[in-house]
Amino acid sequence: MTWISPSAKDADNAALEKRLWDAADQFRANSGLKSQEYSAPVLGLI
Repeated sequence: MTWISPSAKDADNAALEKRLWDAADQFRANSGLKSQEYSAPVLGLI
């Protein structure tokens, strides 16, 4: 197991969070679904 500094973990988590939000935004924009309809697939991916 490799030790990772807290700042590196925060940066990795922030990058992952940004990618997830960007993917959810693209999915929503291209699907024509309402928020109630696309939340289940997005949460399933997470």
